[in-house]
Amino acid sequence: MEGLVRVLEAAFTAASGGFRKTIGAQSVVSPAQAGGFVIGHALPFGNCGLEPGEPVIGEDGLPTLVMGGSGRGKTTYVRRSTAFEFTNGRTVVSLDFRGDGNRDICRDLAAMGSDAPPTALLDAGSETHVPPFDFLGHGGGSAFSRASVMRDVFKEVAEGWGVRIAFNALVAFLACAELGLGLTEIREILAPDGRLREYALERITDPATAASLRDYCSLTTEAQSTQWQEIANKLHAWIFQEDMRLMLGADSAPDLRRMLDVPGNVTLVSLGVSKVPAAALMGKLLVSAIVRHVMARAEVEKSDRPFFRLYVDELSNLGHIGGLEEILAEGRRLGASITGAFQESSQIPASLLRSFRANAATQIYFAAGAAEAAEAAAEVASDLPREAVRQEIMSLKTGQAIVVRRGLPAAKVQMPDFPVPTVSEAQLQRFTERALDAGCPTRETVRSILAARERWLVGLGDSACKPSIDHGRRPGRKRGSDE
Repeated sequence: MEGLVRVLEAAFTAASGGFRKTIGAQSVVSPAQAGGFVIGHALPFGNCGLEPGEPVIGEDGLPTLVMGGSGRGKTTYVRRSTAFEFTNGRTVVSLDFRGDGNRDICRDLAAMGSDAPPTALLDAGSETHVPPFDFLGHGGGSAFSRASVMRDVFKEVAEGWGVRIAFNALVAFLACAELGLGLTEIREILAPDGRLREYALERITDPATAASLRDYCSLTTEAQSTQWQEIANKLHAWIFQEDMRLMLGADSAPDLRRMLDVPGNVTLVSLGVSKVPAAALMGKLLVSAIVRHVMARAEVEKSDRPFFRLYVDELSNLGHIGGLEEILAEGRRLGASITGAFQESSQIPASLLRSFRANAATQIYFAAGAAEAAEAAAEVASDLPREAVRQEIMSLKTGQAIVVRRGLPAAKVQMPDFPVPTVSEAQLQRFTERALDAGCPTRETVRSILAARERWLVGLGDSACKPSIDHGRRPGRKRGSDE
């Protein structure tokens, strides 16, 4: 902990030119002293009511929106804000669609040594581990909610879903969800030679799902083949690619209770769009599961809703997610808040951007191009003309930003440098391996699960050699695991 505090102290001393007022290093990491996270120190900007060098503090516990071009300071801001949260013992989830931001956060945590909070790393680019993303078979919530979310997510990321495709996919998703089967088993439900049909029809308890599946199975072989190919063409990038099959067939999903409901836990999710062909899909599935978990907090006592903050770098990858706007509006009451960072607002659904801006207590605008700067200027409360504000945003230096705080004049700030701490490669490797083990099964474990499942499916297809298994479960599924 002392090492990280020294980094924070040095950064803020340098950023303020020696001006520290009564704000010491501890104020950076202690909301009790500073009243919140110190975003940066004021620079001249119209009649903003702040003296140069005065600390600008964000409102604690509410959504934050961060916009700016590449290399302008967004990721560094997210790192500093994340450090503020976990050094105060708060729960953090960082969803990084590139992976470089979380790599630096790992170094921050590794530098803390034995003082580092419990950390789980789900890294889709790992060569040794597999993030478990079987939200259909093992996610939280009812079978219907999990199947509906899966259908809606795929409908958005795979274009051209007609009514028939959407209906057949939902029937298959419902069957898999009720039986604890993953997306990797959808072929065995819908293909004419599918090996799970009899097994599914014997065990599905929902009458509507069972009736719809029976109707599908009563179609001619040619019709079934045609309709299965329609769905397979939409899903092939996810269910036929090895890394995706490992993630979606891992027989488990992230433990959201441990991730969100245990104070002080840190979860880093690195999806790496350059390595993972369906990073956006995985991110949407994870955030959808988090949204359902948070909304369920309305049914529990307030004392059982520990605060956590979700960071999403490259917010545009999420697209539309049902319920996310409700979390932005009601999150504080439910013990959740979101920080979203993006480069271009045109890539974000208009309703989500409106909701973010309506509910964000703090909006931070780094340097951007003319079009983005003009849109950002409309959000800035200042005595300066809007065109002057637009020019200010376009001319900001790296690490400078315009900060919009609810009920206060906008401020121009200089954010501190936040150098990545020096950590030996051996120390970083030890920390990363522990974090991976806490968040993911190994690749060999998942491959063994898939191999055992294939042997089980072969047995189902041959009545003479059906395996002796616990009905309702399959090899690899833990007895008593959550829905």
